[in-house]
Amino acid sequence: MSIEARARTAVAATLLTALACGLAGCGVEQVAPEHREIILQLATATSTRDPKLLETAAAEIDRLAAAKELGDGEGRAFGAIREAAASGDWDRARDLAYALRDGQEPTAEDLDRVAKRTLRAPRQVETKGKAHR
Repeated sequence: MSIEARARTAVAATLLTALACGLAGCGVEQVAPEHREIILQLATATSTRDPKLLETAAAEIDRLAAAKELGDGEGRAFGAIREAAASGDWDRARDLAYALRDGQEPTAEDLDRVAKRTLRAPRQVETKGKAHR
């Protein structure tokens, strides 16, 4: 098989995999915006290996679950992090929390808020008679 044929085959396989994942819903669980603070709590608790912070996050997760306010996927994602930390595998728990955090896609509201934000003007600093930004 020629190099060009192998390259075409590799590209086709990659596209088919991407399409299959897109249709099957592969990827990181998307957490409701009102529950994203929990991701940060879990990331902090696991990166600092702090059982008290983990307990605080767990209490909030349990409260939301009891009130039926967590989606099934959110509960599974949070549960996997909690289980890893509870078993003493803080590195895995941290990696799961970071992956969940980093995999969140912005909502339309997030994008709108960013588009409408106002930034202050950059401060000018004088150095030896010249202004630098």
